[in-house]
Amino acid sequence: MAVSPTAIWAFPEADEPLAAMLVGLIVLRDVTGEPVREPRWLVVAAGLFATGLAFTLLGRTNGPLCSPDSILQPHAIWHVLAAGGLLAYGVAKGWIGRDTSGRGGDNAL
Repeated sequence: MAVSPTAIWAFPEADEPLAAMLVGLIVLRDVTGEPVREPRWLVVAAGLFATGLAFTLLGRTNGPLCSPDSILQPHAIWHVLAAGGLLAYGVAKGWIGRDTSGRGGDNAL
């Protein structure tokens, strides 16, 4: 089933659940076809995405964490945690932290 960008914009309240579903599909059924080199980082990635998603859902208008005057916004926390989740996914797949230079060094963070 394909989801068009039009469908996402037509129902803006569905963007976070859709993001969670897509992340779940990536984590549960790896779309790259490459093996997971560091499985524990896959768990970290899923945890970061899930936590970020909880923050953005709780911080919606009239949500329990909604505070428009606060300098710390839950949706901003979502962005930071999602970036961390993508980084952890890259480590899990071996895209980050492995030597690709051919010089025998280490690209680890």
